[in-house]
Amino acid sequence: CYVKQVRLYSYQGYQAEQLAAIASCSYLKGVARGYDLSLSMMDLGSTEHGAKEWISTTPFFLSRFPVVRRGKPRMLTEQYQKDCPEHQVLRYLQFLPWLGLEGEAGYQEQDEGLGLYLQGQLAAVAACKPFPKFWEWTAERHQGRKVGRMGYCVHLKFAAPVVGPIIMGYAAHYGLGAMRPVREWGGVQQPFGQDACSMGVLAC
Repeated sequence: CYVKQVRLYSYQGYQAEQLAAIASCSYLKGVARGYDLSLSMMDLGSTEHGAKEWISTTPFFLSRFPVVRRGKPRMLTEQYQKDCPEHQVLRYLQFLPWLGLEGEAGYQEQDEGLGLYLQGQLAAVAACKPFPKFWEWTAERHQGRKVGRMGYCVHLKFAAPVVGPIIMGYAAHYGLGAMRPVREWGGVQQPFGQDACSMGVLAC
């Protein structure tokens, strides 16, 4: 048993100072059966509204090597290799049933990244680049291994708003591969319109 996320609710919304305090909370000592928790902000907003655009808060690590056949990359499209970071991200999304991305997948290149098509309609676009800061990550229990040391910052755009959480990739249960909606945050980054009932989600 492990803690996956901590949800904070306020029926009267949060003031700017309260939002800043929540966003700055990154570590809780001895709260889960004596274990410490490391936290990363995933979402901050209404429980009722989804978002079309999402971005990484912690680096996404590949769980499989990009496919190579006879020493040459096996290409999914002209520009994207099969099981490249964008391809793995889009495949992971289909394992999250609350996103509603069921169906046989097709892939096409878009100006902003690799597009996921379902029933001939564009459902999501993924773009990946190296995470902006150098990351070292180790686990107390050495089970499995990362495919390479590169962590990626993922940028997602959906055709329709979706509600999280979105956490994916290698060691997602440790909080890696967590994403948050791209929207305005009051008192933290930019102004954020609060509804009557607001929620903060911290990934562990």
